[in-house]
Amino acid sequence: MQINKIQAPMLQKPQNNNKSVAFKGNPVELAGKLVGKGSLTKFADKIEFDSINMPFPVLATVMIFGVIIPRLVQAQDEYDREEIMRRDLISTVVITTAQPVINKSISAITEAKSGLALATKPATKNGFQKVLSYLNPVGGVRVLNGDQIAAKYSKIDGYKNGIAGFCDFVTGNGGNLKKMFSYEKGGTKEIVEKIVGKDIFEAGDNKAIRDALADAAKKGTKEIGELYAKFADKNNPFVIKAKSLNSTFGFLSMFLLVPALLGFAIPKVNERITKKKFLERQAAEQEKAQNSIRNAAKLPAQLKSPLAMSNINVSTKIK
Repeated sequence: MQINKIQAPMLQKPQNNNKSVAFKGNPVELAGKLVGKGSLTKFADKIEFDSINMPFPVLATVMIFGVIIPRLVQAQDEYDREEIMRRDLISTVVITTAQPVINKSISAITEAKSGLALATKPATKNGFQKVLSYLNPVGGVRVLNGDQIAAKYSKIDGYKNGIAGFCDFVTGNGGNLKKMFSYEKGGTKEIVEKIVGKDIFEAGDNKAIRDALADAAKKGTKEIGELYAKFADKNNPFVIKAKSLNSTFGFLSMFLLVPALLGFAIPKVNERITKKKFLERQAAEQEKAQNSIRNAAKLPAQLKSPLAMSNINVSTKIK
């Protein structure tokens, strides 16, 4: 028993009497504290991977410093460098920007047909800014993913202004209320027509339908409750349709359009340009050779003959 009394204090953790701060945690935790605020956090957000998708800044850096520059360093001559810049630079631009740009473009086309808002769009002052918002691979128009679609098109009574807030989201991002409510064949169109008091396609513009629905929501009518019920489930027909459209053009851009650009269109264009450049260079070399022959033909006969030149030199020495 005496042994236990003696050994017990030895099992206790040694106290740190030094008042200086001891290092605690692993390096990852320390790094997390260092990037917890300020610009480092913003930088971390920029390079954070989204599932298996490489962030644009990381992808662009890898393509430029890992592909283009090494190939330029290993280029054989100026013609090789020119082809590398033309072929690899175009390929890099396509790899880094084509898929998001194609997704945005197809979403705009699909929105016009379905009436569903499939992307969020920034406010633009003119057509030029609108085009730039579609061409910007890291900003501007942002196509909704599956979770975002479910959040936007389900439990719409949870919007800040209820049905009015939902309508504002749809129309503010390229959607159309008439087409959207007409898509679902389970009675949504009929509920909306009861609220607005006429055929949905005769009910005026989006604002007229939005105001009628907002007024019904304020009154708490039976029909507005039925409309909310149509959007209650996260797997309602509107969510399913929007997800289907987004996944379809995402598949098309990733597995058809972008590979077609990289595997067929760009190589064909590069082949034609390279062939044209080669023929132009060959023609220039032939022209240079022919000019040399013409210039040689214009020289006096005695200058063209090596024997004549040697005789001239001998006679000059004798004199």
